Amino acid sequence: PAHVSEHMHDSETQIELQIEEKSDVVDIVIERKFGVACMSTNCLTWTALINEYAFTADELTGARRLQHALSKAYQIDDIDLIQQRFPPFECVRYFCGCSHDLRRAVLKWQFSMKMFAEYEMANISQSDVLECFQVLSKSIAFGGLDADGCRIITIKYARFFFSDYKNINVFLLAGFYLFYYLTTDYHAHRQGVCLLCDLSGFALSNFSFTVEKCGIHFFQKVLPIRIKKMYVMDAPWMAHYALKMVLPLLNEKLRKRVLVITNEELFGSISASELPQLVGGTFDAQYLRQHQGSSFLTDILSLFVKQSIDLNHLR
Repeated sequence: PAHVSEHMHDSETQIELQIEEKSDVVDIVIERKFGVACMSTNCLTWTALINEYAFTADELTGARRLQHALSKAYQIDDIDLIQQRFPPFECVRYFCGCSHDLRRAVLKWQFSMKMFAEYEMANISQSDVLECFQVLSKSIAFGGLDADGCRIITIKYARFFFSDYKNINVFLLAGFYLFYYLTTDYHAHRQGVCLLCDLSGFALSNFSFTVEKCGIHFFQKVLPIRIKKMYVMDAPWMAHYALKMVLPLLNEKLRKRVLVITNEELFGSISASELPQLVGGTFDAQYLRQHQGSSFLTDILSLFVKQSIDLNHLR
């Protein structure tokens, strides 16, 4: 629900279907409401992007230039192979997610491929990824929009225990899918993403320097996504020691976007209706009631992996 703006404030149309249903009719409704395509986005042609999506001429032109640059870099001349290795939709994702900077888009694509290979993601089973989504949903949830139109994603550190995850490889692959889902919506490219890190109740058992270091590299060098704001909320004294280790890893641009706030300041700047229950909001309350507490993040990412995306272009 965080990714289709016309449904953000319409209580009659928010989240009313059973995700586990598999009929064609339900698939169409899901595509309209949640931005989950009923086919692999890697199959989309340039013509389909022009006719069916709301990308601008500049965005599509830049994405074509990215595809051309990548084909030259990897010395691929065959047209069909170019479309397979550098799918049009992914070229749009990387070009827009890098603020229309062609050089950065090429580098992030290359770093994505490097990470995919280095962490042996091609060998990770779908069942391992789906299980990882279940664990992620304990500490991560989607929100709505902030006042500037940024997509909100929240992390409650008191519920994060890296020991719950199978390994860093599966964790990072799940991260690819999570942020690829976010950037399926062109609004997330243009307005960017707001990360809310809730540190209330934080303990040293919730901190992993390895995860933080990999995660920061993931954001800064790999993911085609714009982090416009990063809120650090209700950090106890113990968390300040962790922050002193982590903040120097951020580049100057991202460091300037970190805002340390209290719970009261958060709810003073972002409506509770745009924040998930994980941090005291009501954004996903209706979905949780209708689905007996089943996490929207788990349900929608599982559907996304099964029917909308593959990562063959990173192999």
